[in-house]
Amino acid sequence: MSMKKLYFLLSVITIPIALKSQSYIPMLDSVNLWQYNTSMLPVAPPPGPQTASACSYGNWYSNSKKQYTSHDTIIDSLSYKIVREETDFNPASCDFGYVREDTAARKVWFRDNAGNPEVLLYDFSLQVADTIPLTFIVNGGLYTNGTYTVDSILPFPIRNTTSRMFCLKNHTASWSPTLYWVEGVGCLMNAFYLHSMNASMGMPIFWQCQYYPQNSYEYMTCFDHLTKVYFDSCKYTTAMNDVCFMVTDSCNYYNICGSIEENSLAVEMSIFPSPATDVVNFEIEAPNTMNLNIIITDAFGRVVKVADQTRITGNVSILIQQDISNLSVGSYYIILSSEGKTYTKAFTKQ
Repeated sequence: MSMKKLYFLLSVITIPIALKSQSYIPMLDSVNLWQYNTSMLPVAPPPGPQTASACSYGNWYSNSKKQYTSHDTIIDSLSYKIVREETDFNPASCDFGYVREDTAARKVWFRDNAGNPEVLLYDFSLQVADTIPLTFIVNGGLYTNGTYTVDSILPFPIRNTTSRMFCLKNHTASWSPTLYWVEGVGCLMNAFYLHSMNASMGMPIFWQCQYYPQNSYEYMTCFDHLTKVYFDSCKYTTAMNDVCFMVTDSCNYYNICGSIEENSLAVEMSIFPSPATDVVNFEIEAPNTMNLNIIITDAFGRVVKVADQTRITGNVSILIQQDISNLSVGSYYIILSSEGKTYTKAFTKQ
């Protein structure tokens, strides 16, 4: 056997051994904050904060979401960290559930807010070709229930070290993408992925980013303890270079080009200038005569402006000017409503 062939074989053998034997990187610390963005077009959240004692599964949101752990609690003699969630649809935090980690076993469990038995979220002791059964609250969206196989375990950079990324696949659902777990971070779609929306609604602009679950409704942008552990620089750079994305900071950015009509209010609206500074103009046209209520909300659904009710005659456009000089720089929504139907469109204040 030549030395070149021998070296290649040793390399193939050595890498998996090194990944297996490296020290475990815990996922949970005293401070844990996961931040997410969605890939969908913006739809205005209901005006005003929505409050609830417990989060719903899965929980829709328009632009951004964060999950974080608060204080510890004891359930069935086991110590859990309480997980809270806040979204732009529901800026008032709600109880998402409970999470615990066994660093010796390299496993993480989650218990929901409905009192059901805990489920195994992660088993970082798995090796290539090992399997794990996974059941999603929302089944058959992006990922489907079934047995997932660890196809590979790859080195993955986080903070100032190298972690391990587990690539899992349900081979009975060939159309379903690879599920990515990162030791010390969680699933790159949602840290509590079994209780996520698990929806397919992705945007092609991020498909260039490695390990992005293509067609995913949501994706993790950042994970913090007291310092940044995970930061998705590829998606951030992509958003920075795309005129359709409003970038608040390196963890929060979202699409602002167009919107999705809600409840089929039949109107057309153009907004100019874009972005606006002191005054925003919106021209509205509708095929039927109607009375329109007009409000402007911020990205979290809080009402910042209320215009007088406006009557529009069918097939005649009207032009409305709105002073926005006192609004902070950022993204906003103009919401038109009439007889229980609404139409929403985004604009930017600079």
